[in-house]
Amino acid sequence: MGKSGWEYVTPYDEDLAVVLGRLRQEVFERGRYHWPAGLDRPADLDQLDDEWPAAEGTHSVLDVDYVIDAADEDSGGALRPLGDAGLERFFGTVRPSVADFERTTDSRFKGGLPAVWCGYAATLFDGGRPSAVGIWGFSGD
Repeated sequence: MGKSGWEYVTPYDEDLAVVLGRLRQEVFERGRYHWPAGLDRPADLDQLDDEWPAAEGTHSVLDVDYVIDAADEDSGGALRPLGDAGLERFFGTVRPSVADFERTTDSRFKGGLPAVWCGYAATLFDGGRPSAVGIWGFSGD
């Protein structure tokens, strides 16, 4: 199937682990992920994590399941928030909006990020206040 890029805009919470958990649950419940033909879909996220098709992945945010710090090196299965330099690089500001996130899809996927099996996050602002989180990455074989 090859690797796939994926992206989401989801409601803001100051705890990125909460945001990731909520988004993973939503994507799982809606069935918006790839699952290999011939395998029964898992009943819940715990079963998915146990039976995760590592060779193929789900081609979705379900392929990342923990948060690392902005300064950490990318790691398989990790979601890393962008620091100020990354925000400036991709959005031209440290306070991007949802419109900025939507406008930069191509440059985010072609601009050196993301590493495969990793995800990235940016807090998105509306009127100077955090309003959403943009999450994107690549996964799959």
